[in-house]
Amino acid sequence: MKPIKLEICAFGPYADKTVVDFSLLGDNGIYLITGETGAGKTTIFDAIVYALYGKASGSARSQNTMFRSKYADPAILTYIECTFFYHGKEYKVRRVPEQERPKKRGDGMTKENAAAELYFSDGRAPITKKELVDNEIVKIMGINYDQFRSIAMISQGDFQKILLADTSDRMKIFREIFHTNLFESLQKRLQDDFSKTKKEYDELQLRISQELSGIVSSGVGAIEQELKSIESNGFDGQIERCLELLKNLVNDSETKLQIGDEKIQQLRRQLSETEEKLRTENRRRELMNKLAKELQEKTVLDQQTDNIYEVFQKAAEGSDRISELQKELPVLQELINKLAKVGQLEEYEKNYQQDYQKKIEAISNNKTKIEQQEFAIKAAKELKETLNNVDAQVISVENKINGLASSQKELTGICVQHKIAKDDEEKLQSLVVELEASKQVLDEQTKALQNNLEASRRAKLLEAELQNNVLKEKEELTKVNDLLKALDKLKLLEDDYKEAIIDFKQAREISEQASADYQERYMLFLCEQAGVLAEKLETNKPCPVCGSLEHPCPAKLTKEAPTQEQVDELKQNADAAVQRAGQFSSEAASLKKQVEEKRIDVVEMGCSIIPDYNGTDLKSVVDNRKAEIEVLISELRCRKQQAADEAQKEEELQNNLKDNLEILDSKAQEIISKKNLLTEAHTKRQGALEQVQAILPQLDLQYINGSSYADWLSCQNLHDEEAIITAARLIYKFFQENIGELQTELTRLKNEQQRKLRLEKEIPAMEQELETLRNLDGSLQTAAAQLQTTAESFARQRIELLQELNGKKKFELEQRQKNIEDTCQQLKERFRTADEELRKHNEKLQQCNVKIQTYNEDLALLPEINTQNSLETILSDKQELEERIARLDLENKNLHSDCKNNRSILNNAERLQKDIGVVEKKYVWLKALADTANGRLIGKQKVVLETYIQMHYFDRIIQRANVRLLKMTNQHYELKRAEEDSVSTGNAKAGLELSVKDYWNNTERSVRTLSGGETFMASLALALGLADEVQASAGGVQLDTMFVDEGFGSLSEEHLKEAINTLMGLSDANRLVGIISHVAALKERIDKKIVVKNSRQNAGLGSTIEIVV
Repeated sequence: MKPIKLEICAFGPYADKTVVDFSLLGDNGIYLITGETGAGKTTIFDAIVYALYGKASGSARSQNTMFRSKYADPAILTYIECTFFYHGKEYKVRRVPEQERPKKRGDGMTKENAAAELYFSDGRAPITKKELVDNEIVKIMGINYDQFRSIAMISQGDFQKILLADTSDRMKIFREIFHTNLFESLQKRLQDDFSKTKKEYDELQLRISQELSGIVSSGVGAIEQELKSIESNGFDGQIERCLELLKNLVNDSETKLQIGDEKIQQLRRQLSETEEKLRTENRRRELMNKLAKELQEKTVLDQQTDNIYEVFQKAAEGSDRISELQKELPVLQELINKLAKVGQLEEYEKNYQQDYQKKIEAISNNKTKIEQQEFAIKAAKELKETLNNVDAQVISVENKINGLASSQKELTGICVQHKIAKDDEEKLQSLVVELEASKQVLDEQTKALQNNLEASRRAKLLEAELQNNVLKEKEELTKVNDLLKALDKLKLLEDDYKEAIIDFKQAREISEQASADYQERYMLFLCEQAGVLAEKLETNKPCPVCGSLEHPCPAKLTKEAPTQEQVDELKQNADAAVQRAGQFSSEAASLKKQVEEKRIDVVEMGCSIIPDYNGTDLKSVVDNRKAEIEVLISELRCRKQQAADEAQKEEELQNNLKDNLEILDSKAQEIISKKNLLTEAHTKRQGALEQVQAILPQLDLQYINGSSYADWLSCQNLHDEEAIITAARLIYKFFQENIGELQTELTRLKNEQQRKLRLEKEIPAMEQELETLRNLDGSLQTAAAQLQTTAESFARQRIELLQELNGKKKFELEQRQKNIEDTCQQLKERFRTADEELRKHNEKLQQCNVKIQTYNEDLALLPEINTQNSLETILSDKQELEERIARLDLENKNLHSDCKNNRSILNNAERLQKDIGVVEKKYVWLKALADTANGRLIGKQKVVLETYIQMHYFDRIIQRANVRLLKMTNQHYELKRAEEDSVSTGNAKAGLELSVKDYWNNTERSVRTLSGGETFMASLALALGLADEVQASAGGVQLDTMFVDEGFGSLSEEHLKEAINTLMGLSDANRLVGIISHVAALKERIDKKIVVKNSRQNAGLGSTIEIVV
């Protein structure tokens, strides 16, 4: 990736739009990014990182404070736009961070959401969603944010952490860069699986003990006694023996249960025989009782037979009357139907009479309508004759109106033209006068403005001079403020150094005490190792020391003996205390160095600002100088403001003078134009007047004002303009009045004309309607005659039926019909009831006879019992047998319950024993894997799996770094990964510790012993090695740009030369390397530069960029 152009706006210290054109720096080589502290050198790299990944370049750089420029105008949008090449293709990415901006309406601020856009050079549509842009950038680059930051920026602060970090810290750094968190997850997964398996194993052991503790045994045999003894010892090591005893106990119980079941079956057979005898006797007694009951029932039924037959005979005689009564019913129904028909005929006769009367009335009404229609036709024909001449009258009036309207229109058009021309002439005359007066006033104002302009120009020259003076004083004030800040920082560093010394002394005392405690307890632990081993001895298993299977007199632990865990914890605490003391010592040494360097910087700054400074009480001297400068700046500002006011006045005068000259020129042009229009309007007015004067004598008018038109016209003075216009107006009024009268007459005549047309259409229709009425009269006469005939026919039929009925009433006939039907129904019901009673009686009698016969046959089949004492004997035997069966059944149930319980325990225990075997195998190999992956192998270096993978990367990084470090240090130093180190014992992690090989004295020591310049070179070499490894491991990543931030100030002249040569080697082929520094020696050595300068804006200090090639 190589940046082509970077555009930033309102970002960090850059208040306005700023463009960095990297193409001016060439395709390879090194260039310097230089400028004052805080000017915004590193912000260039921040902007590139943010444009690509939407994040700042480091966790220490707060996004909320760095993104939005505090110098920018609130209305200016913060954005970053970066154009770059990658693998031969050009891309452009633009990002807008989340920010506050002024509301478009009203006061206050509103939030602008973050946005991102990615443009392609191959014609693809741009991506405008932030999440999609983030994903596409990672896809294009082939590396993520952490990897890019590790490769593209080499910062002294960040990579000193890698150089001086311990294994734990390096693990975290490498985890982010090389994504080894998968191996960490595998470690945790193995540990979790091991813990779960161990828990499962312990739970199975507990469950099998709980199962076996539920064994039930009520006997006192050898098996029961041995089981109780094993249970009292908690089943420790006796699970298999316990299962064997339990199996024997279950088998014995099942044998006893089988014998008991056979005895119960034998007694049940005897009980069954006794019960059968008892059932036979009970059956005989039951049949005797039923037989007696049925015989009694038969006697009663025999007595009821005669009565039932007598009732049935009477009912049969009544049923014979039914047929006689039913023969009368059709005759009655026929008479009822004839009575109903009489009513219908009477209703028909009435309806036809009413219709006949309606027809007679309709005939009378129709005759009246015929007479009225004949009269209306006669009147319409007479009116039509009177309207025959109306068409000619309409044509005559329309011709008169058209003639008057044409003359009126012609006269009106000429008069309007005259009026318009006259009005235009008067308006233009007035406007010309006003314009000339306005032009005279502007001439006088212009002369006054020219006189005041010269004085304002002199004031502007004074303002420029004062501005230069103010800038010079502000620059000196800035230097004074920087010196005061440096003094404050020096005071803070001195305070931090004093606190660091105190912390170091306290930490050293704690570490000495922790080391002493560890040595004391460790010696005691070694003395007690025999007792520790003896605790793990098991019967019939070999001793790990002598191999003996018997352990008659094992060693004992004393109460004060520490455990392995306690010793390890003390060792870890002691190591941590020593490491903490070392850290405090390093911090104190570093702070001391910073205090000395800062003190030198402060003195140099003081001498540059105050030449006569003698080195004492710098703070008071600086405060006095700052007060003098502030007073001088205040005076200069007052004078500058006065000059600025004058300069502002000059600008306003110039603008006013320019405006006046433009207005004068415009006025002059306008006056000329208006005069031309005035001449044109006067010509039009005279032409219109001549047309009126010519047309008046040609009008065809009869009378006006009571005299003939010719006489009236000869009395008018047609040479005077006013008289001509007055005559024209009077004639126009006359036209208007005559046209109105003719229009009224024309409306009346047209109405008459429409009335005539309507009559021509209505008379034929009226004649047609008259013919229809005459035809209707004949139809009505015929219909009336037919209705009358039908009504008379219905009357004759009604009279004949009444004579046939001979005065019989309908209700009497219907009552007789109902009585007959009710009598028939009663006779039928009586016969049905008697028949049903007889049938039921015969059925009961038959059933009774069948039951008596059945009971006698059943009694004949039963065996005889001679005496009453035999029944009592059977009952006594049955009771005895039931009691014996109950006792044996209860014993068997208890034995069966115990047997079932013990069998269930045996099955569950055997299943759990199998599960324990499976889990135990898994437990063994999982423990081995978990211990290996988590670095817990006894006697081995505590290297976890993730660290082991990282060691592979670390070795290659060191190999790449040493190529450059040996060259920069003239074959003095080489980095090495420490194979064994002091912190690898106990629980501390190991494997990524770093040492340095000193070839001048052939020693190997900690990298923390290097000097400041040596530390920077080692950090630079390690950082470059890491960048190479990340780029190589990412596969196909092409990074043609790199930045190195600060650190060169601690190098000697020789080492600085070697560092620059190393960086020059990086820039071979097609790579650009940017060095961010303000070291003066680099400015002399490096030609290509990006110079970042502080510039003054309205809101304060901002920054600008200049590229020097």
